[in-house]
Amino acid sequence: MKLKFFLLSFAIWLVPFIIRLSVHIEPSVNENHEANTNIVVENILKSIDEHNADTTFALIFKNNMKSCLINILAGVLFSVGTVVNLLINGFASANVFRSVYDLGFPLTSILKTTLPHSFELIGFWLSGTVGFMITWQVVRFMRGKEAFSANIIKQIGVLVLIIVVLILGAAYVEANISVNIIQ
Repeated sequence: MKLKFFLLSFAIWLVPFIIRLSVHIEPSVNENHEANTNIVVENILKSIDEHNADTTFALIFKNNMKSCLINILAGVLFSVGTVVNLLINGFASANVFRSVYDLGFPLTSILKTTLPHSFELIGFWLSGTVGFMITWQVVRFMRGKEAFSANIIKQIGVLVLIIVVLILGAAYVEANISVNIIQ
């Protein structure tokens, strides 16, 4: 069952990823720069510019864990938020790739920078898996069947632990290795 939910999580993320990679969107100039700012990205870029790896690590870890927690906690709401979050993140991931590529960066440079910490995606997809597992248990409960057995709770706990370790490791690699490749 976990494999089905993992593949579902991956597929939901992959569809907008592929669509966005295949579509060229002409960048637009907006006079109101404040409306387009992303405070998380700005803070991460500021900490990178200041060569503050600890702050960069903390900001990246916090941001990635927030996305994972949305996937997990949305499981009690029939995974609607999980699906939406997977779709948005698939599109956003491809948007970064495509935008940087369209600016003239070679694919090899993009991959050299992103591949070292790309295992965070496994953690993200696993968080979708946990959200879907929770939804399935809620549906089983509503049908009057056994739900949230000790085994299922243990499986969810182990997956959450794996997610945290993956996201921690990826944030460390991104803040201390990937950033240095760019500079």
